[in-house]
Amino acid sequence: KGGIGVDGQGLGFQVFDRSSSAFGATEDDNDRTQQQQQQQNTDTRVINHRLGEMEGTLWTRLAEYHVRAGDFELARSVYEEALDAITRVRDFSLVFDAYVKFEESVIEALMELMDDDEEDE
Repeated sequence: KGGIGVDGQGLGFQVFDRSSSAFGATEDDNDRTQQQQQQQNTDTRVINHRLGEMEGTLWTRLAEYHVRAGDFELARSVYEEALDAITRVRDFSLVFDAYVKFEESVIEALMELMDDDEEDE
């Protein structure tokens, strides 16, 4: 076992991980480490799957938070980023519908302001 080097030349050192026998790891330790890594990978996939099912809802809630905070430009950019990032049709339609409602409410508010300005004149 040589170290890593340019053009396959060893540099005189070795790279070890926790499962390396140089650190006193046994075959049982290696098996246990592999089982733990597999369990972590499975757990990560389960979490990603569950979050994936809620992806549209999470994006919509984030944008609604910014709307309530009065930061309409940030809410608009969240909606647009969500529409680019989402891969499921259900989530896309959820975000798109919320985005359309948001834009409709902005237009409605602007029209009311224009009506108020005309009445004042």
